[in-house]
Amino acid sequence: MAKVYLAYDNELGIDIALKKLKNEAVSEHENAFDRFKREFAVLSSLAHPNLIKTYELLYTSDGEPFLTMEYVKGELLADLISRNELSFTDKLTIILQIARALSEVHSKGIIHRDIKPSNIIIQDELHVKLLDFGISRYIEEEQVLTKSGELVGSPHYISPEQIMREADIDHRADIYSFGITVFELFAGQKPFNQEHSLHLTGSHLVRQPPPLRQLCAELPVWLETMVSTCLQKKPENRYQKMSDLIDKIEDEQGRLERWQWIGKIKKTFRDYFKSRSSSE
Repeated sequence: MAKVYLAYDNELGIDIALKKLKNEAVSEHENAFDRFKREFAVLSSLAHPNLIKTYELLYTSDGEPFLTMEYVKGELLADLISRNELSFTDKLTIILQIARALSEVHSKGIIHRDIKPSNIIIQDELHVKLLDFGISRYIEEEQVLTKSGELVGSPHYISPEQIMREADIDHRADIYSFGITVFELFAGQKPFNQEHSLHLTGSHLVRQPPPLRQLCAELPVWLETMVSTCLQKKPENRYQKMSDLIDKIEDEQGRLERWQWIGKIKKTFRDYFKSRSSSE
């Protein structure tokens, strides 16, 4: 839908990202301008360390809108997944930040509707930035900016209710997509990966994903259970809010850190007594 350019803001004295609609997007999508302006309205209402800052909505001399946004250096989570270089604790750090960003988004009455690894940038020290609110909408909004019959979202990550184009889609659609993203991050593959989009959307509707520990046996049971709950077909059977997921991840992260600390203490004592015995 859009192109993003690296630009320099003379007044702020910083590099910025400049996002402009592609000409073909304007000609092919009758609501392109409205959706683009909506993205600015959404982003300008948000302020969170894991969300991109949006500065201004401006217009070219021809009346075409463009956004000026925070320029973020980093790597797409999708690329990091493909390289498989992240540790288990790194992955926990990343999903916790994604959950916090989504919690903030949902608290403003906004659904992202396109959560996936290629919409998540990982900066230095594993700092997460969530991208691309181009198809998000307010939960209470009556007029949805999509053409009749248009499927909105990415097929590998889309929730069953989005596929069925249900009228009452809410933030729990993002929880489903979050679950798909977490599954892929820890398993190294998507739960449903058919090439044909019809088969893929059918899997979201009727097939159960493989158990996470079936693909990666060393993962803890709690993580498999958490992901399975996120991926329930019916929204009422999933986690009902991101704060519940945040609490769960924080609890398990804290427990892991305590075990790692205890392990270091034990190793220190073992090394000490080993050195004593060898010296004697």
